[in-house]
Amino acid sequence: MSNYSKFLLVLAALLSASYLFVPQLFTFPAQALVKSMPIWFLALIAWLEAPIRSRTALSLALVFSGLGDFILASPFDLAFLTGMAAFFIAHLFYLWILTRYLRKWSELDTSRRTIIVLIGVYALVMGALVLPKTGPLMPAIAAYFLILSLMVAASFAGTVSRWTRLGAVLFVLSDTMIGIDRFVAPLEFRHIAVMASYYAAQIFLLAGICWQRRE
Repeated sequence: MSNYSKFLLVLAALLSASYLFVPQLFTFPAQALVKSMPIWFLALIAWLEAPIRSRTALSLALVFSGLGDFILASPFDLAFLTGMAAFFIAHLFYLWILTRYLRKWSELDTSRRTIIVLIGVYALVMGALVLPKTGPLMPAIAAYFLILSLMVAASFAGTVSRWTRLGAVLFVLSDTMIGIDRFVAPLEFRHIAVMASYYAAQIFLLAGICWQRRE
């Protein structure tokens, strides 16, 4: 990693820590910028550091993720739906990267197959738990859960690194907590739990795709 990329990573860590622990210090639009800038710094690192075959898609995944963060922290009526759309596009780029490393089902070991089946079970359970409570947002949230589940399943169905798979799992964990908190029941410490797992997810996805050896 270049010194410039290390500097950007430190800036991203400082801003994300600020948003994690003292979000009340900021108001819009500063709050939205503090939330999203760490991800945009990661996007720049991806452009500088990622392998050529993944560089554009990884950078765009992070750009749209940061856009989703900015929108979700913005005070307008359609923020949740619009922000979710931005993250949907981000997951399409992640999925495009991961599908380039897919193995055939027959080449996967039993543990990988079991995990993929469990991901399918997760999607069905979350659908049954959350979707009936989402009202007119049901089609959009169902589509988002689908692309999220496909993304994490693809990480276990291919030759990507462990860090990449961990990042995908943490992304699912973060979004699961958002879904439960918003539509099922409020979660204590929701802000720190959601954002810590989300920022970690993006860092592990970046690191796994950029630097760790594929398996």
